[in-house]
Amino acid sequence: MSGKNPDKVQNNIDERTEIQNHFNDKNLHFNDERKYLLTFPAPLILRSHNQKARNRRINSINIKWIPIIFLGSYFCNMKKALDRFSHQSKAYKDYRPTYPEELFKYIYSFCNARNTCWDCGTGNGQVAIVLSKSFAHVFASDISNQQLQHAVHRDNIEYSVQRAEQTSFVSDSFDLITVAQAVHWFDLEAFNHEVQRVLKPNGIIAIWGYGLLRINSEIDPIILHFYNNIIGAYWDKERDYIDLKYSTIPFNFNEIHIKDTFKIETSWTLLELEGYFNSWSSVQNFMKKNNGQNPVDQLIKDISLKWNTPRQKITFPIFMRLGRNAK
Repeated sequence: MSGKNPDKVQNNIDERTEIQNHFNDKNLHFNDERKYLLTFPAPLILRSHNQKARNRRINSINIKWIPIIFLGSYFCNMKKALDRFSHQSKAYKDYRPTYPEELFKYIYSFCNARNTCWDCGTGNGQVAIVLSKSFAHVFASDISNQQLQHAVHRDNIEYSVQRAEQTSFVSDSFDLITVAQAVHWFDLEAFNHEVQRVLKPNGIIAIWGYGLLRINSEIDPIILHFYNNIIGAYWDKERDYIDLKYSTIPFNFNEIHIKDTFKIETSWTLLELEGYFNSWSSVQNFMKKNNGQNPVDQLIKDISLKWNTPRQKITFPIFMRLGRNAK
């Protein structure tokens, strides 16, 4: 045993067997190939050699919800979770555009059932609210508790704080999974694995986003200059996925060809436009690195010279990818 205490080694083996039996009883794959960070204090379990204490720790955990890999220690090789909107969560709720009803109808037309769905990266629940009108049960998750505090609640919506790539959902749970303007922040390989696990066979995955807004021929060049030259260097690298309309996103599903095109159309005052720009993560990054200076102030001054009506029509082009879970 090379100096190791044989009783301690046997205890560790017994504890591993005990935990694995709990997973086997729940029909879960204890030695899953995917790498997940265990969401309870595993070292406390492994180091506890008192039978009652060990049982108390194990039984206090809803183990059936936790997919893990056992490698002697629990670790995760996913990229760091990126929370870019907690700081401006109120502005995000107040000024982010809403999606057209036609978009949801198109997505629903591919669903085999409308029992359960998951809105991942839900933010303030904007999409979850729409889904709740058509699905019996909606699960909506985000890594930002601040965002969820601004969510509107419905009886058939369950909000939770958890990573997109590592959830508490049981396998084959959902008829539809949606991600609106958020998937580019995820660890894409890990997220695809998780979707394949929790999405029902032939279930639908829909990811979409929207590009740079358009107003008119006089204002658009001002916004484009701001986007590229003023705050261009302050965008996270994930913004490239948006600029390329999600065409380079790894998407390991049976892809559905999208025949229709969609856009967001709304009418904003100059104040609402300012609020929207202030919700950008790049603006927050700029301010952090420039002693709180807000570049939106000058942008709005420049736009105001061309803003000749109380409200202006605003258009956002929508891009989307749809797929079926083949398993």
